[in-house]
Amino acid sequence: MHSEVKQASIPLGGTEVQGFMMPDGSYRIRQSAVATLIGQDESDVERFFQSDDLPAVQAQNYPPECIEIPDLEPSFYPQRITVLQLPAAIAYWLWQTGQGNKKAYSLMIEMLADKTRLQNS
Repeated sequence: MHSEVKQASIPLGGTEVQGFMMPDGSYRIRQSAVATLIGQDESDVERFFQSDDLPAVQAQNYPPECIEIPDLEPSFYPQRITVLQLPAAIAYWLWQTGQGNKKAYSLMIEMLADKTRLQNS
């Protein structure tokens, strides 16, 4: 069994995000990418996890993780980055939808429409 974190493309509705596949087959997305995908900065994700709003409370089961990733560029050392599991990313985007973020709303609609299309296929 291979125990290395691998780069992976993660389809989210009509969007693909570069993320990582963990040794157990689960996926993670850079915390910064989760925010920038909807026009926010990484500090907003940190504020989300400090919030007591329902999506944030539910996301506490999936806290941000710091992982080592394989060299993406020539380097002697692996990079350490903060990543989120998909349920935490989705909870953040839902929270942003409630804050009036139109990009988050559009992303959630695309993801739901894509899931519905797949189920009806």
